[in-house]
Amino acid sequence: MYRSYNQQITCEAHEAVHFPKSIDEVQSLVHYAIKNNLKVKAIGSRHSATDVICSDPDGIAINMHGIDHMTYNSEDETVTTGPGVTLAQLQQFLDSKGRGLISAPSFGGITIGGGVAIGVHGSTLLHHACLSDFVVSLKVIDGLGNIQVIDKAQDLRAFRVNLGLLGIVVQLTLYTVPQYKVQVTNYEASEEILLNGVALSLARKSDYLSLWWLPDDKSVVVGDGNYISLSVPGNASSNLIPDIPRWQTAIFKTTLEV
Repeated sequence: MYRSYNQQITCEAHEAVHFPKSIDEVQSLVHYAIKNNLKVKAIGSRHSATDVICSDPDGIAINMHGIDHMTYNSEDETVTTGPGVTLAQLQQFLDSKGRGLISAPSFGGITIGGGVAIGVHGSTLLHHACLSDFVVSLKVIDGLGNIQVIDKAQDLRAFRVNLGLLGIVVQLTLYTVPQYKVQVTNYEASEEILLNGVALSLARKSDYLSLWWLPDDKSVVVGDGNYISLSVPGNASSNLIPDIPRWQTAIFKTTLEV
């Protein structure tokens, strides 16, 4: 049995969750499942709020966190990563290379494999926003236990947001961009901006935009961000949604409301 990050989704499986450390081990587990007529579900940080993370009760679950290799490919400025690498780990790795992703979700704890599979996205209309948009190739173990390389444009359209239904992704290659900084201005506005076109206008001209609607106050907290030069002073970082136990959420909520 295993659960989602917020403990709200409980999943049953045929046996204990497996934690492979290599692509070969994942392939062996798929062959084991084929031999024993079991279904397979690959999972990461289990940050999805739905039962898409759940295996079949007569299946096995494979936690992919151990497949966490990262390589920067200087010849084409891409990065090749295992599906178990978290977004925060990838960003730190790219930071050391002077590179980054053009847009990214606010929470760094999701895995790259899971984020691509379910269409996790950043907050912009100016750039490609989904992690899946950055994928240039995938290495996948198919339902027969064979490794397939997916790099043709038509195939990638299907395999990028795959929901875990098209095989187990064991390696991803993503394009990167030169490193940059983001300057974010936070302010409160009337909830009217959500319907009168102001919010849409902001989304069309901002490199990053977050909108937190507070219906009780009839207001919106706006985070309006734009990319700036690395030469501008400042090295703050953000991990917007901390991975905290449910019992702490009441404290977190009170803190936000003070």
